[in-house]
Amino acid sequence: MHSTVVLRNFRHFLVLSNRTLSYETVDVRRINAMLNHEDASEYLKITPDGLEARCDVSSFESVRCTFEATEGVWFYEALILTPGVMQIGFATKHSRFLNH
Repeated sequence: MHSTVVLRNFRHFLVLSNRTLSYETVDVRRINAMLNHEDASEYLKITPDGLEARCDVSSFESVRCTFEATEGVWFYEALILTPGVMQIGFATKHSRFLNH
C-alpha cells in the first residue's frame, strides 16, 4: 500500500495519490472532540482517530480541536508519554501557529 524510503536512519512513507486517508475512514461517531488534522502545524503527526499527537522534531508544533469552547467552564485531559518541554493550552481561531 505504501513505499518506504530510508535515508540516514529516517523512514519516510510515500503515500499513493489515490489512497483513502486513514482519518477519513475511522469511525469517530462516538468522539465529541478531536485534534483537527486540517488545523495543525507542519511537523505534528495526529492519529487517525484524532486523539493522539506526536512530534519527532525539536520544534513547538500546534493543533486546534474540532470543538469550539465559547463560554462556560471547560477542561481537557492530557497524558504526556515522553519527557521534554511542552506547552498545552487553549487557542483562538485567530492564533497563528509558529513552530519556532
